[in-house]
Amino acid sequence: MKRLAPFLLLCLLNLVLCRPVWAATVNDEPAWMDRLRQGFSYQLRVVGYGMWTGVADSDRNPGNRIMHLPDQTAALQLRPDLRLDTDRLSLLLQPRAELHWESWGRGPEAGQDEWRDETFVHQWLARWRCTDDLYVSYGRENLQWGPAYLTSLSNPFFEDNGKSNPEIEVETTDFARAVWVPGPSWSFSLIANTSRGRLEPAGRDFTPTYALKADYTGSADYGGVILTRRENTFNEISGFYGRTVSDALLVYGEGALQSGTSARYPLKTDSPLGVSLSEKKRSDTTWIGSVLAGASYTFESGPTLTLEYLHYGPGYDGEEAGAFYDLQARAAAAIRDMTTLAPLGYQALGAAADPGLRFLRRNYLMLQYVQTDIADTIDLTLRCTRNLDDGSRRMSFIGEWFMGDHLKLFAVGALDDGSRRSEFGDIIDYQTMLGVVLIF
Repeated sequence: MKRLAPFLLLCLLNLVLCRPVWAATVNDEPAWMDRLRQGFSYQLRVVGYGMWTGVADSDRNPGNRIMHLPDQTAALQLRPDLRLDTDRLSLLLQPRAELHWESWGRGPEAGQDEWRDETFVHQWLARWRCTDDLYVSYGRENLQWGPAYLTSLSNPFFEDNGKSNPEIEVETTDFARAVWVPGPSWSFSLIANTSRGRLEPAGRDFTPTYALKADYTGSADYGGVILTRRENTFNEISGFYGRTVSDALLVYGEGALQSGTSARYPLKTDSPLGVSLSEKKRSDTTWIGSVLAGASYTFESGPTLTLEYLHYGPGYDGEEAGAFYDLQARAAAAIRDMTTLAPLGYQALGAAADPGLRFLRRNYLMLQYVQTDIADTIDLTLRCTRNLDDGSRRMSFIGEWFMGDHLKLFAVGALDDGSRRSEFGDIIDYQTMLGVVLIF
């Protein structure tokens, strides 16, 4: 992939430069070549941004020795998108080239900086229309569905729905799909997640996952049901529904029932730290339920107010959270004091950095304000997410300023507030991202 991406970028440049020549010689082209030319489209985005992070000195990441988060980041990214659509075949290719600079102000790398570059293919897809109502495809994709902003409980493949920071591309994974569309209201999909793709491993092995998805779209409502099976682990039933009550009011919900989970839970042991993290519910046949309920109201003056409540069943209850924070405190103390338990502390906090949960606790409330087309150029999103179990909260901001058809400025920020034994505030205190997008 690293050798392929520069070649693809050169091909894109060649296509862009040669497009006027194609137009000039269209009368000399064979019919099939003319159809290919007409079906080809492309877009090139150049994204540059700077990011500043206030790294929290918490028991979860003492002295930034576990997560090694940079205080400052700068990046330049080339994001070409190429598409070819013919009568039966559709091809998509999104090669990427990135240059990153990172600087550390805390932790083992304090005072150091680093340059790195990477080329890869973000998404690629080949889709064939077998009949008028049957499609098959294979490729590396970011499959998203569901109406919620906080998270899409109904999506078994992606925890990140891309709505917390739309300027960062969600990592992709590999799918084989067959989609049957018997009519205007219904569609049915067979989905196989065949390999990890670019998804982060998060310390666990990849598990092939299969899903059967049914979608309904009506005049005033829509919904979907997804049946999921992970090889040798657990099953899941999930779904989403949305209804337009009036021109101003939209209500929606998402839910999931899962049997077993690969998340890590605190388990009291006789170890020196007293607690360890274990995948103790992987083989559990008890069904665990999660539900999200939301409503959006759009005022006549333009802004939209959204309220969401989430109950996340796999999250820690009060006893589990207490044991989790006790483990962090003991492990962090061993690391800070450099006792003989320090190696065990590093191991424990490495596992605690990502226990495999979408959310750490169970009950959340999100309030969001969105105002678009301010002075016909600015989109603004303000969001507050509160953990109802521990009282911590995250305030976030997304601003986009469109300066014509080819230039956009953006700002994304987050401010966390919570105690040492809470979810928000134990990794970062704040994060600010400022950038520009050039579109060709």
